[in-house]
Amino acid sequence: MAKLTDVLGALLRDVAESRIQADLFSRQASIEYLNDPVLKNFPVPRAEVRVADIDFRFAVATATRTPVPTDKIIRAAVQSRIPELNSALLKIPFKALRTQPVTSARPLGELFAASRPELEKAWTENFTETVQSRVENGLEGLKTVGKDLATVALKGLREVSRSGNVAVFVGTDAQKLFQERAQSWADRLQGELKEVTTDSEEEPLQLEALITREDLAEIPEHALSQIKLTVVIENYEWHESEDEKGVLRRKLLLR
Repeated sequence: MAKLTDVLGALLRDVAESRIQADLFSRQASIEYLNDPVLKNFPVPRAEVRVADIDFRFAVATATRTPVPTDKIIRAAVQSRIPELNSALLKIPFKALRTQPVTSARPLGELFAASRPELEKAWTENFTETVQSRVENGLEGLKTVGKDLATVALKGLREVSRSGNVAVFVGTDAQKLFQERAQSWADRLQGELKEVTTDSEEEPLQLEALITREDLAEIPEHALSQIKLTVVIENYEWHESEDEKGVLRRKLLLR
């Protein structure tokens, strides 16, 4: 048995490869014609396949739908979007009590830098772990992740204060802004992942087919299937041109 997609791909590949073999033969023939005093006056033969019709018979042996690892898709997507969340949260202003007047506020990232930079790394790891743990059982965990991350943020800010360099005042406005930004990020991500996982659930069937003469000889006629492929071979040529910066570029263009 073989995957039907692999079989059809192999047929198309072999048609194209036959054209390559013919061109290699014409290349060698052209050299021989050039060096022969008589043949050099004759045109070099070249076989060109423009259209090929292939009738392909097979029997479907199995049809299976491979489970899509949506949990891995979700975890990978969350991990790739953590830097975006991190950037948004570190820009939230908090009041620093010891380094400047209470009325002023500085982005959270600056407060980490003013205390101990390694605290930011630990804080990022904590909220990454928090998000990942919320999606272990699906996307529903993202619905309340804003509140969870706000808790993680407060813990991180307490660590900043304990460092002795900066004391941080966390007002209700800052807490609300933190929670809103985190939840906004989570809601966008949840919407995007719903589309991805829904599409994944609709993956086509994987067909295993019997294709050899020996296998098909034992299959009744009514159980056989047939596909007619019409293959059109198009020719491409390399073209060189300069871009707007004067750099030479090469492109394959249809002849």
